[in-house]
Amino acid sequence: MKTNMMQLSKFVTWSVTGDGYVGYATHNRNAHYSISRSPEHKDYIEKVASKFIGLQDCKVTVEEYVRKDNSKSVIALRTSSHPLFTRARERQYLNGQRVIDPHQLTFLDWEAAAFLYMDDGSLCVNNKGSLITRISTCAFRYYEQEALRKAFIEKLGVIWNINRNGNTWQLNLAKQSRDLWFENITPFIVDSYKYKLPEFLQKETPRTGDDFVYLTKQG
Repeated sequence: MKTNMMQLSKFVTWSVTGDGYVGYATHNRNAHYSISRSPEHKDYIEKVASKFIGLQDCKVTVEEYVRKDNSKSVIALRTSSHPLFTRARERQYLNGQRVIDPHQLTFLDWEAAAFLYMDDGSLCVNNKGSLITRISTCAFRYYEQEALRKAFIEKLGVIWNINRNGNTWQLNLAKQSRDLWFENITPFIVDSYKYKLPEFLQKETPRTGDDFVYLTKQG
């Protein structure tokens, strides 16, 4: 199977914006890609692994292990080093900190949006009873989130608002964009993350927090 390098580059870029990581191992000229999940999200890891099928000179390893710090099981995917990941590292990290690469915004699509939502999105009901859909973009600076917000409007027609979250900021979905958002990302959501979709809310047991009653798991 021939790899579509543009599509793969898009996936890696948006995965790094979420939970993915590209970095260098000792003595390797090129960077590698990695991501991990708890075992119940094995289907997500399998979906990610399928993205690299056909990528020449790239080996993908998936293993499950128990973390020493908290004794929890983890399923982790890691690739060998490859120039594709080096380019992502050079564009998406500045002085070791992740940034929003303006170039990545040009190929934002519904699949990229779905992966970002699986990584960092959540549904909850606030203390006023309103449904909140959000993406935790707290790692990025305000002007980067503003660029991301504009890209969602221009590329997908979806309106996100930037709201303060303590000393940082995050994206909250505008009510008028909720139907459009979920209609289009749902085909890309793997089974283990469908609890983040509205139709599954009735099956979740609410749990209280300081400001929110959560109807879905976070993360």
